[in-house]
Amino acid sequence: MSRGFSLSAGGWVLLLVLSASCLYACGPWFPNRVLVEGDSFLREAPVASFDAEIKQIRPPGKARLKAMPPPADQWGYIHLDDYAKQVARVDVADLEKALRARGVADPPRKVILDRYRAARKAFTDSVGSSVTAYPKPPPFVPPAVPAEIPAEFADYLRGAIHFQQDQMKEAREDWLALLARPARERHYRSTWAAFMIGRSLLDESPAEAMPWFHRTRQLVVDGFPDSLGLVVASLGWEAQAFLRSGNYNRAIELYVEQLAAGDPTAPMSLQRAARRALKASVDTLAEAAQHPTTRRVITAYIISLGGPFEPSPPREMSERWASAVARAGLSSAQDADRLAWAAYQTGEMELAQKWLRLAPRDSATARWLRAKLLIRAGRVGKASYILEALAARFPPGKGPYSEAFSSEWGVEESRWHMGLDPIGECVRGELGMLRFARQQYVGALDALLKGGFWEDSAYVAERVLTADELKTYIDHTWPTALQSRPQPAGGTGAGGEAPTPLDYRVTYLLARRLARIGRWAEARAYYPPQWRPRFDIYAGGVAVGRNTQLPQQRRAEALWKAARVARQQGMELLGAELEPDWSIYEGSYGSDQRTPAGELRQGKKSSRLIPFAISERRRLQRHLPRPNTRFHYRYTAANLAWEAARLMPDQSDKTARVLTVAGTWLKNRDPKAADRFYKALVRRCGKTSLGREAARRRWFPPVDSSREELQ
Repeated sequence: MSRGFSLSAGGWVLLLVLSASCLYACGPWFPNRVLVEGDSFLREAPVASFDAEIKQIRPPGKARLKAMPPPADQWGYIHLDDYAKQVARVDVADLEKALRARGVADPPRKVILDRYRAARKAFTDSVGSSVTAYPKPPPFVPPAVPAEIPAEFADYLRGAIHFQQDQMKEAREDWLALLARPARERHYRSTWAAFMIGRSLLDESPAEAMPWFHRTRQLVVDGFPDSLGLVVASLGWEAQAFLRSGNYNRAIELYVEQLAAGDPTAPMSLQRAARRALKASVDTLAEAAQHPTTRRVITAYIISLGGPFEPSPPREMSERWASAVARAGLSSAQDADRLAWAAYQTGEMELAQKWLRLAPRDSATARWLRAKLLIRAGRVGKASYILEALAARFPPGKGPYSEAFSSEWGVEESRWHMGLDPIGECVRGELGMLRFARQQYVGALDALLKGGFWEDSAYVAERVLTADELKTYIDHTWPTALQSRPQPAGGTGAGGEAPTPLDYRVTYLLARRLARIGRWAEARAYYPPQWRPRFDIYAGGVAVGRNTQLPQQRRAEALWKAARVARQQGMELLGAELEPDWSIYEGSYGSDQRTPAGELRQGKKSSRLIPFAISERRRLQRHLPRPNTRFHYRYTAANLAWEAARLMPDQSDKTARVLTVAGTWLKNRDPKAADRFYKALVRRCGKTSLGREAARRRWFPPVDSSREELQ
């Protein structure tokens, strides 16, 4: 791709490919549920993040280059129009500098700039239409080269026109003429010309193209400006030339240097280079295995395959790489832990053991894999000991939200694709599972929560632990989670957004759980500060309404107010994090999209390491919300309204309105539950306008419930 004046068709296509790299940002993203995965999670290795792996590779020497990536929007899309505008601004700005340096006065300088800008726009528009037009692009219309512009700009523009017309020999002649000028006459376009000569030779002769990309960088060292960041771009194009020549080691070295400079195309290029290297001959692949940087990149590529978006690495690919590494005769390797990871992923357990013996003893990856192998061998106690020690090394994480699915999505047999710190996430997930299997439920919650497995944590906190066990754990572990702290920015993490801190969320979960069972005095302290005023109205209204020492009218008003709060803010004040309300997804997904973990756990007949125990079954049954129906708080609100109506007089417009509004809350979701409100409305308030209309319709009349909104 030319980052100069000419944007070749290939360049436009590459930009389109880059813009597609953010398409995975669409949701919904459901977090991992390791407890429902059973033995498979404990036995299998997760898929690594390729980006995270290669970012740990440092090129030799100090990284002194810095990429100038094309402009992208907030979602990562690169828009061709924006890129063209960026190139135009740079091109015209360089020309203006050149004219000022030559002492060209303001009026004629403006005329020259306007003519050049018009010629340049005509060229770019014609290039763009030749790429985007379908099915047949219009013919390229070369613009006239303004006579007034400095010779180096004229030479470069003529070369760009020839390049776009696929006249490579003529384009190189123009650019070579530019480079033959005295240094002071080619100050602004030397790097552009050298870069484009390399581009024009790449398809014809990669070996001849390489020196020109190298010369681009040397020109910058010699003091020529690099206004488009071609120094870093030249690394990638020179790497491609080496890749076409079969020199994988040099290509990967250059791509790694490009990565260190911050070029966003480097990870994609490294993946392509690794994929091509794995198809090379056995001897070539063995040579690549001896090269530390190449070996690390290819290994990272293999262990990053799999998960919901990438197929698992073909066994023959992994076997070829294992054979190449063995053929290289390595007696030690800095990345032996990663090689063990790759062997483990493909079921080569003996090979994994071999590499683990060569890995550094303090490698977290190596220790984690040893624990996995111990679990497979049935030595769970020793594995737990290793995981306990490893967990202490990793700070509590935010969890594997963005790149993970559960077995419900048909990928149970595929490997997991975790976040950027798969070891830290997995260690606590596995530790939590082993504790859960020993019925150490509080310890399991702690490990799962600190590992970032929120849905598993919510299952243990809401359905398995008693309210007292959960309260004791939070008071001991997260005593200051909600003290006068506003709700952090973010959300559940299920939609790809930054997740709310987990200590905050588990404390808030406890508040709602205590409120659901009527322990209001205790619940208040665990609510986020912004929800306490609403909770006070709700809890205070119920308390006043059920105080038989107070007048009936006052009790009815308090209960009706509490009912409206429960209906309007029921999810925030009373909602279950998981089923039946699915507060975790703000009620957007129910059991028809997300099978409850308890049901999946009971159906896991083959889970031997963490079986569904009798104690777990009994706890689940005891801790169901009442009623166990989605949006159960609507029933709570309706029941409070029913209590209020019982304290109100018959044939009253206010009583009729309470019965009508409360019945309307249920009539569409549960007509049977709403029927008692309808019958009471007709029987008790038949002489009111609402009662008469209900009798005529034989169901609830329409009512404006906006009057019931609380301010």
